[in-house]
Amino acid sequence: MKEGGIFFNNLIEKILSNVHTSMPGIVESVDGTEYTVKLLFNDLVDNQPYTPITGVRGLKQRFVVDGVEKIYTPSYKKGDIVWINFSEQALENAKGNNLKRRHSISDAVITGIWG
Repeated sequence: MKEGGIFFNNLIEKILSNVHTSMPGIVESVDGTEYTVKLLFNDLVDNQPYTPITGVRGLKQRFVVDGVEKIYTPSYKKGDIVWINFSEQALENAKGNNLKRRHSISDAVITGIWG
């Protein structure tokens, strides 16, 4: 029974190590409104750095300033420490696709400056 428990604990750890929710990263480069971001945590499976993520966008924000409502596009700079969330489903699914990808690092969105 003990060996079965170890097997299932290892299986659960492997599954959970591929479920990404959010983590800090550093902006490595800027290309218009898309960013290349290096994650500041290592992969839980092999303790190696993740490959930098390209094409990451920042969430726009809607504010009322001096009585005027505007949508603001974020502007991050190289070296900024940012907080990144990972979509529950593939971001392309919001445009009608039906991809099975879930909680993937490739579905990253910058939610703001961190720290």
